[in-house]
Amino acid sequence: MSEEGRDPVPADGSDLGRLASLVVERRLQLGMATRQAFSECVALTYRVLTDVENGNRRLGRTAYAEIERALGWAWGSIAAVLSGGMPTVLDQNPSLVDGLEGDAEIAAIATIVSVLDQHSAAERYRILRYINSRYAEDEHGPGASDCSRPEDQARGTGGAV
Repeated sequence: MSEEGRDPVPADGSDLGRLASLVVERRLQLGMATRQAFSECVALTYRVLTDVENGNRRLGRTAYAEIERALGWAWGSIAAVLSGGMPTVLDQNPSLVDGLEGDAEIAAIATIVSVLDQHSAAERYRILRYINSRYAEDEHGPGASDCSRPEDQARGTGGAV
């Protein structure tokens, strides 16, 4: 990792272009037809998103984590893309604790906690906030998370029924 917690990027920027294509592709898959719709779901400016989608800018881990959250990608997916890999879509992966009971559930939670211990306080807060929003949506239905679902945005309901 380079200075200020930024992910390594090849000097020629080729992986930035690949990241840009994958971000735009995923944004469109989620029904966010415009960059403006995307910018309403992330704590980043429209200009920063423009640079990311054009392959012109590398960001820090916190900004990448925000993009990953909005795109439904697992934490670290952007680093994987910048290293030549592919993002991991969260919706395709079962929850770490779904269907577990007793000791197995406790072991899964202990694993999550040990992973969280490796991150800064701000990153732990972001991860826990994300987990909370996922459980809130599961428990209380669509629209319970911080950002309304892309299909609601397309209809202009913003998560309201």
